[in-house]
Amino acid sequence: MATPRPSAALNVGIHKNQEFKKMVFALTLETNLGGGRNSWIHDLSEKLGSHFAEKSFGDDLKELFIGIIAVAPEFDFFFKIRKPKYRQGKRVHNKYGTSFTTVDCVEYDVKLDFSLYSKYKQDEFILNLKKEILSSIQVLKQIKKLKHFDFGAFEGELRDYLKVIE
Repeated sequence: MATPRPSAALNVGIHKNQEFKKMVFALTLETNLGGGRNSWIHDLSEKLGSHFAEKSFGDDLKELFIGIIAVAPEFDFFFKIRKPKYRQGKRVHNKYGTSFTTVDCVEYDVKLDFSLYSKYKQDEFILNLKKEILSSIQVLKQIKKLKHFDFGAFEGELRDYLKVIE
């Protein structure tokens, strides 16, 4: 079954009430892919999180959480792509008994083709996931409140980094 998303921030080991100065970047999981594929997504998330932890692309975006949805067709109905959300400023959230803080946060979802991704071997899986992530960030251009965010620099940094990581 799918991995619940109690807190996107928990996926990268962020402690409650922690202050942020640089960018937080994480992939959250709602999948039932199996075969180690969830750990491949988690590993990529960790790499992205570490790389972008020392980067800043403007004052309006400090946290980016991309929800990765990949569920068998019989569960599709329960896992719809949610509209991108921008939460400006610092906010404290309480979900499932856990308190966590977000700061200038964007969340959006990417839905993977389960029939393809469930068959991919690791190299092909990661290659295609990186392509999906890179193409998905275009959604950031649609968020009008992101005025102080250097999308071009962010896109370039992400593209360059995705080329060199495995």
